[in-house]
Amino acid sequence: MRRSPASRRHEQGRAVSEPFGVYVHVPFCAHRCDYCAFATYTDRDHLMVRYVDACIAEIDGARRQGALPPATSVFFGGGTPSRLAADELVRLLAAIPVAPGAEVTVECNPKTRRSTGSVPTATPG
Repeated sequence: MRRSPASRRHEQGRAVSEPFGVYVHVPFCAHRCDYCAFATYTDRDHLMVRYVDACIAEIDGARRQGALPPATSVFFGGGTPSRLAADELVRLLAAIPVAPGAEVTVECNPKTRRSTGSVPTATPG
């Protein structure tokens, strides 16, 4: 994980006053778009939960090392993050330290909506 100047200040025990954004890449897609140059997969949905587990493990490691200050912005992109179950997105978000009032964005495709109910919410950690 590459460290920004903001994360270095966080490590040194000073308050972070600069914006700090976190991008979470979710590489799962229903099909490959011709224009897409991102690392995406159309045949690996069976790995979604393991992928989320691996992301959370990496986030936890960065937090333990003091390399992840509270994010002022979190963006889930891909791929199609909305292919993940809502509970998996919530687990990922809950693992990321977020600043009060942080902006959270999830790139979505309406065709991948998995539930007709409300989306669970996370309490930022």
